[in-house]
Order: sequence, then structure tokens, then C-alpha cells
Amino acid sequence: MPQKLPPLKRKKPTKKRPYVLWFMWAFLVSSLLGGIYLMLTNPKKSAPHSVTRVALDLLKTTPADKPPYGLTHYQISGISNAQRAPLILIVDNMGLRRGLTEDAIKKLPKRTTFAFSPYTSDLKALMPKLHAQQHELLLELPLQPIDGEDKGPLMITADASPEKNLHRLENVLKTGTHFIGTVSSNRSLVIATEEDISPILNSLNQGGLIYVDGSLSARSLVDELSERNQIPIIQSHFLITKTMNPNLISSELAQVSNALRQGKPTILIVNLTPITLEALTTWLKNNKNTFTMQPLSMSLVLDKGRL
Repeated sequence: MPQKLPPLKRKKPTKKRPYVLWFMWAFLVSSLLGGIYLMLTNPKKSAPHSVTRVALDLLKTTPADKPPYGLTHYQISGISNAQRAPLILIVDNMGLRRGLTEDAIKKLPKRTTFAFSPYTSDLKALMPKLHAQQHELLLELPLQPIDGEDKGPLMITADASPEKNLHRLENVLKTGTHFIGTVSSNRSLVIATEEDISPILNSLNQGGLIYVDGSLSARSLVDELSERNQIPIIQSHFLITKTMNPNLISSELAQVSNALRQGKPTILIVNLTPITLEALTTWLKNNKNTFTMQPLSMSLVLDKGRL
């Protein structure tokens, strides 16, 4: 009979010693820290695409990045100790007609506040340039008007849920940069209902943005909610709309002139059209000795947001 071979003896697997793993981790960490130290002390000798270079770039740039908008970061300096009454001029309906927008930018003086439609093309490229030219900037808030005008897919409506309207607000704010707040100069269904406008005001306030109510509407709850919830808002005194004829525009500007001659701080909103721009530039030239142009943020300094 064939002889049976003895069974093979298998070696027991050796356990990995934990101190070997600790040594490997310590080596990797010390190498990384050593690389960072060398880059800090002699950056020219470090590899341009090394892991440590990427880590340092992230540490250097991320915390220092400015937010894309906010009053604190993008307000401009006003003229202090001015002898003449302050005029705060807001021109809205900017951006939708390119030639007219460029004309307004060329003709209107520094410290004019420009309010752009969120549907403006290349807005993120344009706004930093205007901010550098001493203009404070706003985004128009497309609130549902009482006349039924369609304000587009970003329109904040009275029949939408607060969550849906806040989502639309978020999308509006993503369209621009370097702006300090939002404005609405039309009479809206939204500002007449606390459930509709209160979440919008709270969200803007939490984001460091101001809201300008240019509606001049007795139905607006904005002022009441601002007082109750301690939210800074700004309300205009005069409004020149895109539907006004030249006679009505002249009448409104005459009232502005009268207020300024009495030394009253004045906020004027003008809807941009060829007719309103021509009337406004002529009026500014003829009345330049009656006012000092101030940025919008100056109104918060002058009278805590209530000129």
C-alpha cells in the first residue's frame, strides 16, 4: 500500500503590530508638516503642484474671500459735513435695454445708486466695474404687481408658499454681485400681506442686505414690520415712474427741488426710460447748487434708515 504523507503544517498568520501603523502615520504627518514648514520658510524651493502647495492656497484664500454682496462689504463713502441737503438718487429698471443703460451710466454722476433687473445679462461682470466707479448697487426684487404685470420666472407672488418665494429670492440674489440690497418700486400684492413680505424682509436682513420700499403705497406693511422686528429699511420720498408723461415728471421734480431748498434729506427713485433720463439729467444740471449727492447707505447714517 502507498505510504501516507504527513499533513503539511501551516504557519499561523502573524498579527500586524500596531506600533508599525503608528510609525507609518507619524512619518506621513511629519513629512507633511515638514513640507509646509519648508514652503513657509523657502517657498521657491517647493514643488509648484505639491499637496502642501494646494493646502496652503486653500488656507490662504478661502477665509479671506468676500461674500458676493452685503451692505458692510460694498457700501461706499459719502460726503461728510456737507453744507447742502443730501439727495439720494436711485435709478432702477437698469440693464434690460443695453444702450439706455450705458447712456445712464455715462450721464449720471458718482454716488448715483443703480438698481438692476435680475434678468440683466453679464450682470456679474458689470456690477464690480460700477462699484469701482463709486456707485452703490441694488437688485430689483420682482414682487407681484397689483396691475397683473408678469415679472418673469423669478417673480415673488402672493399665492406662493413662503418656501417657494424664499427659493425665488435666493435665485434673484445669485444673479449679481457687489450690491448692498434690493428695491421694489411698484405697488405690489406681496407688501400688503405680512405672511408674504415678512419672510422676505427677515431673509434679506439675515444676509446683511437692506430693502428699499419705493412703492409709496399706503397698503405697504414694510414700515410697520421694520419697526416691530427691528429690520433696517429705507423708504423713498419721491417716485418718477416709467408711465409718467413729461408734465408729470416736471411736477414731481419741482417737488423734489422744493424739499431740497428747505434743507430736507431726500430720496428719489426714477424708473429708467429715455424720457425720464433726459428730464433727470437736465434737472440735475440746473439744480446742482441745491443738493449734495450721497450714496444710499448714507441714509442709514443720517437717520437710522428713515430720512
